[in-house]
Amino acid sequence: MSFYLLSKGETEKQRLASDDRRQKEMDRRWEAEMEEKRLEREERMAERKAEREERLEDRRRQDRREDEEREHRRRRERIEDEERASTRKKEEEEREIRYQERLVQLKALLKGSQ
Repeated sequence: MSFYLLSKGETEKQRLASDDRRQKEMDRRWEAEMEEKRLEREERMAERKAEREERLEDRRRQDRREDEEREHRRRRERIEDEERASTRKKEEEEREIRYQERLVQLKALLKGSQ
């Protein structure tokens, strides 16, 4: 009978050890699965962050391009304004010269008629 108990005890120990090994294996698999999910989640977060940074950099490039276009347009408009002002000044000077010439002619006519 003692042999039976010993044998039964050993069998019980073996069963407990087997159950413990199974539980450890299930725990290891669960931890590996959780680690895999964590890594996938971190990868998705990194991808989203990279996409956000790329969109942000695209927006910055677009803003810089728009700023450069505005600055170019302002410079062109300023140059055109300066050219118009210069043209107006030359036209005014030419009108003044013609006026002075006409005035001299009229004075000469007036002197000649007296």
